[in-house]
Amino acid sequence: MPAITAPAVPRQRSGASAFLREAARSMRTTGAVAPSGSWLARRLAAPLPAPGGRSPLRVLEVCAGAGTVTRALAERIGPGDRLDAAEINPRFVRLLSEALRTDRALAAASERIRIVPESICRTPLPENSYDMIVSYLPFMNFAPDMVRSLLERYMAALVPGGHLKLRETT
Repeated sequence: MPAITAPAVPRQRSGASAFLREAARSMRTTGAVAPSGSWLARRLAAPLPAPGGRSPLRVLEVCAGAGTVTRALAERIGPGDRLDAAEINPRFVRLLSEALRTDRALAAASERIRIVPESICRTPLPENSYDMIVSYLPFMNFAPDMVRSLLERYMAALVPGGHLKLRETT
């Protein structure tokens, strides 16, 4: 009789439990109780064109968290592209750093991914430096003036015709 084994647990489960723990510690910097689902992650990454026949792209992900959206973006970036994943939470930074070595999609693109372990409020965003910005920043946790300032910085950092994808809330 064949041995019965438990199904492999997806790596995302550790991200889900980490999110719940971090939300309990500080909802202000976490902004959610669970990571984005793979469907939403693919939807956020969808504006990235296929790598063949285009110039290298520069992508900024804000609030990378446990890396669900980072993974979807990594699967779409090409050899000359660059993905900057900004994350302020040191526990998520450790999870992302580990995932760059252990997660198949992230490891395959790890040379093109840079983790930015600081607040996007302090991160330099040079003008016209990104083709796409994906922001999962919990804007409801910020004063209106701060939100306006961040959005202005995003728009200045985008190249003309670039894509800005923001967290969808209900």
